[in-house]
Amino acid sequence: MERFVYDQESGEENNFRRWRLMNSDERESVRQAPLSEEEARVVFNELRSSGWLTKSPDGEGRGKSASS
Repeated sequence: MERFVYDQESGEENNFRRWRLMNSDERESVRQAPLSEEEARVVFNELRSSGWLTKSPDGEGRGKSASS
């Protein structure tokens, strides 16, 4: 499964749209209903605020992957 990487040079809305599409695909692959836009924004904002989406997979700087 492709991992989401937060793009610091892209706008927040673009990052949200990409993350939501990937999250919906992942949820559907395990037979879970996609999050509503409101629910998705809450989750995305929590992940972003915590730094989870803005760290690289090796723990430094940008781009940590997270799709749920």
